[in-house]
Amino acid sequence: MSGFCHLHLHSEYSLLEGACRLKDIPDAVLAAGQTAVAITDREVMFGCAEFWRLCTEKKVKPIIGCQLPVILSGDGAQALPGSLVLLCENEEGYRNLSYISAHLTRIRGIRAADEGLLKEHSAGLIALSGGREGDIFAALSSGDADRAADIASEFASIFGKDSFFIELEDHSDQADRAG
Repeated sequence: MSGFCHLHLHSEYSLLEGACRLKDIPDAVLAAGQTAVAITDREVMFGCAEFWRLCTEKKVKPIIGCQLPVILSGDGAQALPGSLVLLCENEEGYRNLSYISAHLTRIRGIRAADEGLLKEHSAGLIALSGGREGDIFAALSSGDADRAADIASEFASIFGKDSFFIELEDHSDQADRAG
């Protein structure tokens, strides 16, 4: 599968979600004919150093990232945070992602990043829309294409139009095709 790279992958550090063990990821990537892989555990970066070491030992390009709950300022008072996947493009991105993940605040009882935190620390980061757990998917699933476009524009303004991407997932079910 030349040219393909998993950019949204949870390890055992995403408690109750991650089935991938860090030690197995590089060999699985190589067996699939791939040369790079991202780690994007939910709200934590605990496995990043070990992931980096294991991947570089096997000549697999490691991409450091994290999946975070995010609440935009235009969200309604009852809105639950959507997810955003942030990937480090460079060392500045790593520092910014480390800062963001360590400074999530309680918003409506949920630890999340707010728009101000993202704007202040967006340099060196690439953002993915969060797939099924993102605000864009939620808006499209509810039939609100205008809201989805507004959210995409907002994220593009925060991270830059060349550093924000709509995440597509296919788990072979109707929900992925509907969004």
